[in-house]
Amino acid sequence: AASDLIHTAWPHHALSIPPIPSTWSSTESLNIKGAATYGTAAFKQLTSSRAIILKALLQHNVTVLYTDTDMYWKSPHALSLFEQQLHHDVVGVRDSDAKYKGCLICTGLMYFRPTLQALWFLSVWDALIATGAFKHDQYAMIRVCEQMRDMQQAKEVSGDVNDLNVSPDLIAVLPQLKLHLFSSKNPHFPPGIEYFSRMNDEQRAAAMIVHNNYITGEERKMRRFQQFGLWKPSGKVDVNGTHCDTGNNSSTKSGGVENRTALR
Repeated sequence: AASDLIHTAWPHHALSIPPIPSTWSSTESLNIKGAATYGTAAFKQLTSSRAIILKALLQHNVTVLYTDTDMYWKSPHALSLFEQQLHHDVVGVRDSDAKYKGCLICTGLMYFRPTLQALWFLSVWDALIATGAFKHDQYAMIRVCEQMRDMQQAKEVSGDVNDLNVSPDLIAVLPQLKLHLFSSKNPHFPPGIEYFSRMNDEQRAAAMIVHNNYITGEERKMRRFQQFGLWKPSGKVDVNGTHCDTGNNSSTKSGGVENRTALR
């Protein structure tokens, strides 16, 4: 019923429902009846499919704006800021400019163009996730970013990256990949620690997408949204696609049939 409502409201958008990867055993079934709380096995299973789904969409010539469900869209113009990065394959937002030396990339708000470079980037991320060595997909993304940073530094010093412990796919794609990262201090897509704890009312007014992160637990997230007037789960949708009042979900104008925008 929910998917039918979405398809009716936004017929030119793609709805992605992640499959359970074949690498999971039958004893690792995902509990889809409740919230997949951060840090749990269910959360790791759910987020481990991100790169797989994103690659599948890009292979169908789809431009993807991926958003987590704990985000509130304050402005319908948010998509345009990503689209303005015309010459970039991947656009993202840092959760912190300081932690991990700027490599703490938010994996809950990402924009991908259907380019070979973006597909390579996702393949490197997916390969690291598949190793099972990381707590969840964001830590694998941090490692991708760290490898890119190490390669840049090695090229600047000696011009040789062959001795680094870096994916060969990343070595191939880095010279061509165009990645743009918004600072965690950017006014339009602030992480939760900025919006809820550090911004004043004037600064909050400029925010377009609010990420309710840096806090765990469904009830705690809901209460914080309520406290700041960002919890409006009316369930009402204008099927003409001109207005969205579905609480903490989002919609965007279609990018056309040939190159559609997918939301998840």
